Amino acid sequence: MADPPAEPPPQLQGPPLDEPGFPALGMFGSEVAELFGSLTPQRLVQFSSSIQDNIEVRGMGILDKNMSQATLGLRAMTSRCALSMEAVSAGVVQLGVEGYSPLPFLQLNAQLAFVPIVPVGGQAQAVLMTPVGPLISSMNLMGQMSVEWIAGAAFSETSQLMVGVHGWGFPGTIGGFKAAAEFQNLQVEGEELISSSTITLAVTAPRYANNQPTLSAPSWSVSAFKRTGPDHSMCAVFEAPSSGECVLTAGGTRKLDDTCRLRGKLNSKGVLALALELAGTKNLPLVGDKANITLSCEGSSVGPLNPKVGASLQLSA
Repeated sequence: MADPPAEPPPQLQGPPLDEPGFPALGMFGSEVAELFGSLTPQRLVQFSSSIQDNIEVRGMGILDKNMSQATLGLRAMTSRCALSMEAVSAGVVQLGVEGYSPLPFLQLNAQLAFVPIVPVGGQAQAVLMTPVGPLISSMNLMGQMSVEWIAGAAFSETSQLMVGVHGWGFPGTIGGFKAAAEFQNLQVEGEELISSSTITLAVTAPRYANNQPTLSAPSWSVSAFKRTGPDHSMCAVFEAPSSGECVLTAGGTRKLDDTCRLRGKLNSKGVLALALELAGTKNLPLVGDKANITLSCEGSSVGPLNPKVGASLQLSA
């Protein structure tokens, strides 16, 4: 009689092992990420209003062909931390605590989601300030954990070097690492940033491919960002993914007038993206200076155009 087939090993829930479930080294290359993120076509409405000095109501609506979502929440600042409560259109309620410091060198952040009273997600984060830089540990209800360490050294009053390492995985299993180094040169007058230059090198090295314990090839990226003035910038990014062809992307920002700014990027695959940002009473007479509108589009300059358009509106009061 043949032996019964062996039971398959239990599948881990949550994010894949070869992908971090938490933002990894988000402060490295942040200016390039902010520029490229603003060029992604999306249909988005955001608003925020201060009820009192320490209480803010905010909301967001996203319209997408695959998924639409709306959120509405409150954020209150207390003497010890910030408390938030947010309702999501899918029936999820999220509660959060940010910036709680039980000790001068320790900061705690936490978020928990319910549907309607059953926890369906959440994460906790602890930031420990060490003599050589912050140590950030994170954990979510799906079991994934991460540890991130960031350190920096100043060469002069205007130049500094930052390094960081991020590791993630499940208990007893290492999913992968990300490491980054960034050199910054900043020119500041008073509290105003006049110009800056940043070079960032990052490598991501998963230890799994499709959740199988096979060491995957690392992905590399190097970026250079130059702020030529308070309102003008340019950048270039070279990416060498573990699979697929390398991509070179160039982009920048230029201020057209006091209420209008143009952003754009073009990569070696021929993808062109443009965004026009409008703000103030001159371009938005109905809402005054309390709104920002971004009109964005993306298409291919080689082969089929495949156009994508989007618009985002931000209101504040």
